[in-house]
Amino acid sequence: MSILQDSTRAVIDWIYALKDQHLHWQLSRQPQRVQLKQDRILAEHALSAELKKKKCPVKT
Repeated sequence: MSILQDSTRAVIDWIYALKDQHLHWQLSRQPQRVQLKQDRILAEHALSAELKKKKCPVKT
C-alpha cells in the first residue's frame, strides 16, 4: 500500500477505536445513570409531596 493509504487506514482505525472506547465507557456507566435517574425521580416525588403538605403550588 502507499503511504497515503496506510495513513488513511491508521486514521480510520483510530476513529473506530475511539468510538469503541466511548461505547464501552457508556455501557460501563449505564447502571449508574439508571440509578441517578431513579434517585432524581424519587427526589422530585418527595419534594412534590412535601409541597402539597405545605399547600404550596408545584410549578413545573
